[in-house]
Amino acid sequence: MKIGDIKAGIAQYVKEYQNSEPPQKIIGNKGVESAPLEDKVDLSFRGKDISEVKNLLAKLPEVREEKVKAIKESIQQGTYQVDSVKLAERMVRESLIDIFA
Repeated sequence: MKIGDIKAGIAQYVKEYQNSEPPQKIIGNKGVESAPLEDKVDLSFRGKDISEVKNLLAKLPEVREEKVKAIKESIQQGTYQVDSVKLAERMVRESLIDIFA
């Protein structure tokens, strides 16, 4: 899975969390009453965790430099070999993710 896909998934989760309806109170058998509106900040642990994950993902490099360097060196030396089965599996997996996600 690409890091961009992870970021998009987290962003969508955060958006859904922010757009959720405010909690409601049930008072006896009289029905449902909206919770009183107050100026209050109450961050849940899950919200804090999401924020931390977003910050960590933002710090990750887009390209893994050490892996790129190793591949470039093996290409220059003529020792780079592509595993065609592994490549085909990943192509199919990415296509299925794009189709069903």
